[in-house]
Amino acid sequence: MLGRFFTESKRFRWLQKLHRWQRISSGWAHDILLRNRMHRVRQPISAAFDTNVSQLCKIERGVFYNEGPQKWGDIVFETRTYGLAEAPVGGKLKEEIYYLNSICELVRRGRINLYRIQTIEGEKNRKKSKHSNQLGAVNIDHGIKYHEMRFECEKLKYKFGKILSNAHERTKEDCSINVGRYAYLLKHFKGKQANDAWHLMICDSFGIEIFFTCDERFIDRYNQISKKIHYENQRCKPMLPSDFCKALGIKATPYAPVDPQGLFRGTIR
Repeated sequence: MLGRFFTESKRFRWLQKLHRWQRISSGWAHDILLRNRMHRVRQPISAAFDTNVSQLCKIERGVFYNEGPQKWGDIVFETRTYGLAEAPVGGKLKEEIYYLNSICELVRRGRINLYRIQTIEGEKNRKKSKHSNQLGAVNIDHGIKYHEMRFECEKLKYKFGKILSNAHERTKEDCSINVGRYAYLLKHFKGKQANDAWHLMICDSFGIEIFFTCDERFIDRYNQISKKIHYENQRCKPMLPSDFCKALGIKATPYAPVDPQGLFRGTIR
């Protein structure tokens, strides 16, 4: 049984090397492709991840274990069996993980700048991690350095309800962003979509071009509203990771399987 375990571990290590080379080689190809098509977008592309996309970054892979009896000849003993943990999402979202892997590789190569949005960071801190019950998880965005966005308006760190409150006197020195410009857009969203619209407004105000989100309903609703109204000089656009990659001809990149022993070696990549 031990021989079989170490043979499986060796096979996983070779698969890891193969997938790592596939990720790096596909990153080279996508880097060249994006460089040749950079006339379609500004260089470098500035982008931000919504909360649901950031959660997908944390469910790339992991290791789980089961406790149970194992029989070795006539001897029965308790042991732990290690195995691969599937991402706790399926369908369309599972497909988005592969495209997100390609995007993160382009970020590592400097073709895309990712920014931290303070309002999104606060929302992420209040969300439960979907990957908290798995061991040895490696984020898809490992090795990425996020750019910090300097806020010109301190009040934008809070919800827009506090900005519009009568308790706060607003002056030009307090906030240089024209919140009223987006009033028509904000009033057509409710609940979580209202928060996403607020994140989109901040991204657009600070010159971020792509707002990555996996909420298709929000994107459809935004497209319906944007057909009725027209904002001058609006740059930021909400997009699915898959739509962004398909528009630039970038293919999805699968991630490597996990070697269970890598949990102890610290070499899960």
